[in-house]
Amino acid sequence: MANRFLRLHAQRDASAASLLRAYEKEQRATKNWNLYLYSLSQQHTALHKYYPKGALP
Repeated sequence: MANRFLRLHAQRDASAASLLRAYEKEQRATKNWNLYLYSLSQQHTALHKYYPKGALP
């Protein structure tokens, strides 16, 4: 009985750890994507600062 109990807990902990890893991976991807979008918007703003509207090369 104790072995079965320990095995169930080990399985539960392993699945929790894999869920946590997947969540952290997704968080990193989201962070990278947000940083990319932010830098893109900064570039866009900089372009409009140096080139008036309609005067882009």
